[in-house]
Amino acid sequence: MQNEFAFLGLGIESGQTLKGLRDSSHYAKIHLAQHYDFDDLGMVFGNKVYEKIQSLDQLCNFTLQPYFEAQARTIEALEQKKFLVNWGGDHSVGISTVSGFTKVYPAGWTIWIDAHADLNTPEASLSGSFHGMPLSLLLGLGSGSSDKNIFKTLNPKKLIYFGLRDVDSFEVKAIRKLGIKTFTTQMIRELGINHVIREITNLTRGQDVHISFDIDSLDPEFAASTGVPVNNGLVPSEIFHLADELSEKSNVVSLDIVEINPYLGSAQEISSTYQIANLFLEHILLGKKIFHRKQNANQPSHFMLA
Repeated sequence: MQNEFAFLGLGIESGQTLKGLRDSSHYAKIHLAQHYDFDDLGMVFGNKVYEKIQSLDQLCNFTLQPYFEAQARTIEALEQKKFLVNWGGDHSVGISTVSGFTKVYPAGWTIWIDAHADLNTPEASLSGSFHGMPLSLLLGLGSGSSDKNIFKTLNPKKLIYFGLRDVDSFEVKAIRKLGIKTFTTQMIRELGINHVIREITNLTRGQDVHISFDIDSLDPEFAASTGVPVNNGLVPSEIFHLADELSEKSNVVSLDIVEINPYLGSAQEISSTYQIANLFLEHILLGKKIFHRKQNANQPSHFMLA
């Protein structure tokens, strides 16, 4: 039987300062290969050097070739009509994966699961880190040169935030101005997870969906191996429930998993962080009726670094 999903590794870490994200997908792929048959689409590697971006000139000089390549690979994979797993890498890879998704599915929804809004322009960014800017390029905020406009494909009315709790003042104003549907962690607790997920699935029901999942959306108690952890985050049951409902009621066609750094934390913390990400993916695969293909009693069911 033909493999039912594809896996693309995005070894891009130049959007932030820490080393390790370049290798994140390597360990994920080893674990997945123990349990599933899938199409391995290889890797897209980015520049290893971090560059601070706080002006239009710096953005124009930033090397975007890996992002163009990742976008092209995403489009090619999605046109094959298989479920696509994009494993980063930092969240700047979202300019490639989301724009690829919206080019193939222009009416589709993007669910951005993250502690951060990633909506800063270079001029507004306090850190200058590109992984805090992907949605500003996808939505066409601020000034920019023509070669960046290839990523301007996202309709703000087709974007939903889930799990926000660390948002800059510029981003707060932009979210309000653009009318982006937003569920902060505080709102999720006040309204209840069932109510929030019902609101989301009422919007996306029966439609194409891309999920961009940043591991720092979770509380560091559960996912410590990430570069910008934020307290008071989501708990695993909340994201698993979201995965179940979206998979059952919408057509989830692609998924990003980003910001898991295998060089941060203890061995137990790294293993736990990967385990939650793998379980999130598994909830989506099971919802799409993509089941385990490999049965080997000698293989561990939990994640282990290799």
